[in-house]
This record gives sequence, C-alpha cells and structure tokens, in this order.
Amino acid sequence: PHLGRLAALDLSGNDVGRAGVAALVRAGWLPQLRSLSVADNRLDAAAVGELLDAPGLADLADLDLGDNALG
Repeated sequence: PHLGRLAALDLSGNDVGRAGVAALVRAGWLPQLRSLSVADNRLDAAAVGELLDAPGLADLADLDLGDNALG
C-alpha cells in the first residue's frame, strides 16, 4: 500500500541480479512505475528478458539498463 504511488525507482549499483529482477516483476505496485533504473547490477540477457516480458512494465516510459553484461 505504501508503494502504490511510486512512479520512479532507481536501483542502480545495488547488485539486484536475477533473483532481484524476479522479485521485482512480481511486485504488486510495478504497474505504477514510469521510470526504472537497474543500471550497473550485473544483469544478463535472461534477467533483462524477464523485465521486458513483465506485463506490469507495459507502461514504463524510461528503462535504464546501462553498465550490465548484455553483450
């Protein structure tokens, strides 16, 4: 209930990893987000794919994936 109006979330440099991404996409407040930064979190292509496939992120306007091992 406290995060229901959260519009922007910056998790840069927090070592979120795949487990953190999995928890994030299950969050009930996720559809409220318009901006998400997960830069510099050692995310791989599979973790990013999970983010991109999350229905709760359909209205996201800004996604920062910088400094992750995506190549």
